This record gives sequence, C-alpha cells and structure tokens, in this order.
Amino acid sequence: MNKRAFFLLAILLASGPAFAQETYDIQLKYGDNLIGLPLVPVDSNISSVLSAISTQVKDVWEFNPNDIDDPWKHYQPGKEEYSDLKQMDAGKGYWINVKTNVTLRLTGTPVPENEIVSLKEGWNVAGWPYQSSQEINAALCALSIGVDYDQVSRLNNISKIQENFMIPPAVSDFTVLDPAKGYCIYMYKDKTIRIGLLDPVDTTPPQGFILINGGYMYTNTT
Repeated sequence: MNKRAFFLLAILLASGPAFAQETYDIQLKYGDNLIGLPLVPVDSNISSVLSAISTQVKDVWEFNPNDIDDPWKHYQPGKEEYSDLKQMDAGKGYWINVKTNVTLRLTGTPVPENEIVSLKEGWNVAGWPYQSSQEINAALCALSIGVDYDQVSRLNNISKIQENFMIPPAVSDFTVLDPAKGYCIYMYKDKTIRIGLLDPVDTTPPQGFILINGGYMYTNTT
C-alpha cells in the first residue's frame, strides 16, 4: 500500500462511522418554555445552538442537581463571559425565555434508543431526547412511582401553566412524553436507568396444550 492510500485509510478509520444529520423545528412561545433537544447538536456550544434566534432569546436556565452549591446554570446572549451555561445537550431540560414566538431549528444526529440517564434524589429537569412520543409508564418502566419517584411535571408552553403526571392516571394532566419537551421529575433516590422507545411488554398468556402418551394421564417413559 502506498503512503497516500495508507494516509487516506487512516483518516477514514479515525473518523468512525458517519451518521446522517437531520433537522428538527422546536416551536418556542413568547415567555418561558421548558424544552429538550430531540437531536444531538452538531455543535453543542449554546451560542452555536441558538445562533439563528439569539436576538429573540432573553436567557436560558439549566438545573444541574449534581452541583449542590450552585445547581442553576444561566446563559444570556451577548453576555457569554458572565454565563456559566456553556452548552446544550440531548437528554437535558432547559428553561428558555424568548421575546416573541420563534422557531428554533436544530441540526444534529438522532439519539440512540435506550439511552442511559442518571437521576438524582430530589428534583431533576430532563428532556425527552427522541423524535417519537411514548407513554410515561413505558418510558420509565425501570422506575416505580411512589417508590423511586413521585411525579413528572411539565410547563405548557402556550398557557404557561404547570401540568402533572401522577397516579392514578385519571387525575393526571398528561400521560405521554413528547419530543422537544422538558420535564421535571422528583426522585426519592438516585437511580441510573435506560429510557427509550422500548417494544411494548407482551401481557398475553401463551395458548396451546401438551399431549402426554396419546392422551393418557400417565406415562412410564421420560
């Protein structure tokens, strides 16, 4: 193999597999919005993610329960040097305040199914990272409500009213996790789980029968 061919092969191997980029439009309404990113951004730097709408953004907040002393991280366009929120990632939730109705066009790659998420005791703010909706009971099937967590809440970005998922479902405002939405989850304990678009659990019992020795009740052979 000549040097040029070897050099090109080395570049291809180092770059890893290629994933097709996609775009997703997140509709933001005047005032506060609680959102998540349903794609892994090409550039996760917050200034890059919000570059096309930066003039319409007042500020962005993230709640990081791992930072006990200073859990609230803040970003304000034009004042990056004073901002401690530096990037936006899929799977996290963000409070974003905008000056007018505006569309955030996100460019990136899909999040792999069955993503691992670490939740801390107390409040967590997470974003549903997929482009398909899923029932909360299925998405959080690794958790038991009342044992591992208490409730899931979201902000209705249009009415600006808090909505809650609780047991029994009849008293809940919603029962599904939707793309590009952020959710507040109250945990009783630290848990690391997989969330994703899992196949539904088959609860139908098997059908059929076993015939022994031509229908006799007993047999002398194994």
